[in-house]
Amino acid sequence: MIQRTSCLFILFVIVSTVKAETLDLSFYTGAGFGVSSLTPEVPSESFLLTEEDMASGFKLFIGYQLFENANIDLVYANLGEATFSHRLQAGQEVGGLSYSVLAAMGSYYFYRPMDKLGLYAKGGLATISNESTSPLVPYEQESNMQISYGLGAEWQLTKGISVRADYDQYASDANLISLSLLTKFVIKSKRLAKLFKASDRDNDGVPDDQDMCPDTPRFSVLNISGCPDQEVERQSPSEVQTLVAEERSPLRQEEVEPKGQSVQQKNLMNSEFIAAKDEIAELDLLSIDFKKSSAELSEIAMIVLDLLADTMLEYQAVKVQVKVHTNDTGEAEENLQLSIKRANVIKKYMVEQGVERMRIAAEGYGESKPIASNKTSKGRAQNRRVEVIVR
Repeated sequence: MIQRTSCLFILFVIVSTVKAETLDLSFYTGAGFGVSSLTPEVPSESFLLTEEDMASGFKLFIGYQLFENANIDLVYANLGEATFSHRLQAGQEVGGLSYSVLAAMGSYYFYRPMDKLGLYAKGGLATISNESTSPLVPYEQESNMQISYGLGAEWQLTKGISVRADYDQYASDANLISLSLLTKFVIKSKRLAKLFKASDRDNDGVPDDQDMCPDTPRFSVLNISGCPDQEVERQSPSEVQTLVAEERSPLRQEEVEPKGQSVQQKNLMNSEFIAAKDEIAELDLLSIDFKKSSAELSEIAMIVLDLLADTMLEYQAVKVQVKVHTNDTGEAEENLQLSIKRANVIKKYMVEQGVERMRIAAEGYGESKPIASNKTSKGRAQNRRVEVIVR
């Protein structure tokens, strides 16, 4: 049972992040001590449960942060033992019944009155194992599964260390009130990400099942089908690298205005620019987000990008620059690469909606340009953003 639960826990963690380029597995582990309340049925009418049904207990746990407000824990708890006395020897203990627990529980933080404090509810399944601690107590060893639930509060002491106060109801006759200390850590695994993500043997960002050219040379400039763009096909690797650098450069200069433009043409372009800028300013750009640690667009992000693409299709003279930023969670270089990939995913999606590729400049800046403090969850959310500049 322990092995089965552990395997399911690990599989759930992996599946929840298979879309990521690098799997950022946000784990924590800890230990707690407390007081348990145990009220088992007496083994026979000859025995009495001692009046004192409280015992000392402890628990060990490892958890994984699925989302900002949701975790999943694998817990082992030893709740101590309930003691019995014989009716003929009232007050004299003759043995007891031990309780041990293996539980898988999900937690949801429903209230955060301040940045360092979170209140959460939890629920899951627990396997309760009972064993007699004395041959005088006629109990056979047994295990049974129960629905468990609880409440808790977490206070962050430092960036990686927190303390928790928990109430856990593992079964109708077994609960634990505990105080725990936990430490958080992140495991990064590109190898594991490659094992589970869609195959992309030429590493161009287009999965093999959608890639019309699955063996594209490195540094090729691609269209949305994963094939070399006809505008740069047959160029040397150095020329292609130069074009890639120019396409990604935030300082990339556009073509100069054609000579001989009439005043009417200039006025029309200016009016289109102003109208497009106003319409884009009304879009909810904060909703352009991605699934955790990945370049996969959310459903809401696609809706906003559809509106952005419609605006660009209406105003053909308008070009945009897409700037993607991250917060400082993780390594700086990985954040930079993730932001670049996210910017290219946005560009690819808009091209698929009919916008010409050369009208979109995609840039990723990683964590280099924060607009708020990364020390708070609110600040990190503000820094994790997408900007669209009309040009």
